[in-house]
Amino acid sequence: MKKIIKFFLRSYSKLKFEYKINIQKDEWFFIFPYGIGDFYLFLSLLTAFQKKNGVNSVSVGLVKPYQAQLLDIFEIKVKKIVFIDKKELQFCHCNNLNQGIPIILHPEYFLKESLYSLIGYNGLTLGDVYKIMLTLPIKTRYNKPIINQIVRNAAFEKFNKYNLTDCKNVLLAPHANSFDEDIIPFDFWEILNYELQALGYKVLINSSNKKYVDLKNVIAVDFSLSQAIPFVEMCKIFVGVRSGFCDLISSSKSQKYIIYPKIDWYAGTFLSGSSLISMGLTSDEIIEFEIDSDSIRQIINSIIHEIVKKNKYEGR
Repeated sequence: MKKIIKFFLRSYSKLKFEYKINIQKDEWFFIFPYGIGDFYLFLSLLTAFQKKNGVNSVSVGLVKPYQAQLLDIFEIKVKKIVFIDKKELQFCHCNNLNQGIPIILHPEYFLKESLYSLIGYNGLTLGDVYKIMLTLPIKTRYNKPIINQIVRNAAFEKFNKYNLTDCKNVLLAPHANSFDEDIIPFDFWEILNYELQALGYKVLINSSNKKYVDLKNVIAVDFSLSQAIPFVEMCKIFVGVRSGFCDLISSSKSQKYIIYPKIDWYAGTFLSGSSLISMGLTSDEIIEFEIDSDSIRQIINSIIHEIVKKNKYEGR
């Protein structure tokens, strides 16, 4: 009896889900079950996908409402946005790139393990895998975000709200959803904060985690995802743990120091599989570091050295 009830409840939930998303036979409908990075990669490849397949518009299903802000910076119009509950992912399709069905576009849902487990092997990056899922050539270039003046003005107002009017600001982003942030020792951020402030920099923290917000004399800042690129550009210097937020600000005209935990990831390391440089998302003013507990001091010294050298050269 319990099995029968469970069957009917699942069937009813599936019918509710299908009614909610209301996909037409000729409609492309992609679902993004995680955060910023995966949706960013898709949007940066969407124009190439549309051209290749003669697609005028697509629809998206988002598990996290804040993901929708990325649509603004790519100036992409979608047919519809549907917010998906994670438990509804069981009714979606994997390993099938076709119209008229809800497609979860994430390697661990869409690809067989034998393929996505190769990320990091012999130069294969996460970005390459997204191109493979969308049947695009590996050499396909990513489209960069376009920030309109309205968004830039809003970011400027937010920046001024924190009294950040001089050039000596550094934005730290110690948070990532893709792994336990404690993998990067707290000492790293504590020492880096101290040394930056000793050089006269205002240190900003983009995190809601109390232990980072409570670092001595830091300024906790908050801004929308659509404002992230101009906000980082106004700060001029960004130091962050590799996360989806780094994908988002990868095209920003700022000094970027990206920290990768020294861990195995699929067939390689986290750095080999998701390097912003290797993926081709950025080549402008970026240095990437791989960190473990033994390299904290060395990496801090390198970041401080690069910041001082760069800003001395530019007269700051």
